[in-house]
Amino acid sequence: VVMKIAGGDLRARARVFSTDEIGILARSFNQMTDRLAQYPLELEQEVRRQTKELTNTNLRLQELLGESYESAKLLVRRDLELNRSNEKLEEADRLKSEFLSIAAHQLRTPATALKWVGRSLLDKEIGALTQDQEDAVLKMYNTNERMIELVDQLLNVARIEEGRMTYRFGSVNLGKLITEA
Repeated sequence: VVMKIAGGDLRARARVFSTDEIGILARSFNQMTDRLAQYPLELEQEVRRQTKELTNTNLRLQELLGESYESAKLLVRRDLELNRSNEKLEEADRLKSEFLSIAAHQLRTPATALKWVGRSLLDKEIGALTQDQEDAVLKMYNTNERMIELVDQLLNVARIEEGRMTYRFGSVNLGKLITEA
C-alpha cells in the first residue's frame, strides 16, 4: 500500500485486521491518505477563492483608477521590457569581454614570436644585416612592440571588466610619470 501511495495512487488503503499497534498504525495511515487525497481539492478551492478575490480587487482598482490603471499596466510592461533589454545588454557585454580576452591572447602569441625573431636579427645572432635590412627590422620590431603594448592594454581592459585586475602599490616618481605621459 505504501508503494502504491508513493507512486501516486491515493485510493490505496491498508486493510485493518486488528486493534493492536499495527491496526492503529494501519488506521492512522488510512486517515493520512484520506487527508492527502483531500488536500489537492482544498488547494484548488483556495486557488479559485483567491483568484475570484483578486479579480474583484482588480476590477475595483480599474474602476477607481480608470486611465491611471492603464498607465500603470503600461509602466509595468515597459519595466519588464527594459529588464529584458538590460539582461541582453549584459550578456552582450559579457560576450564582448570574453571575445576581447580571447582575441588579445591569440594576438599575443604571434607578436611575441615576432619580437623574438626581430631581437635575434637585431642582435646579429643569425648573421650580419645590411643597414637597410637592419633599419627595416628595427621598424618592424618597434611596430611589434607597440602592438604588444596594445594587446597588453586589451588584456588589462578584459581583466578590469572581469574584476581580476590586481594593483601593486608603491612609490612612483611623479615627475618621470608626467614626462612619459
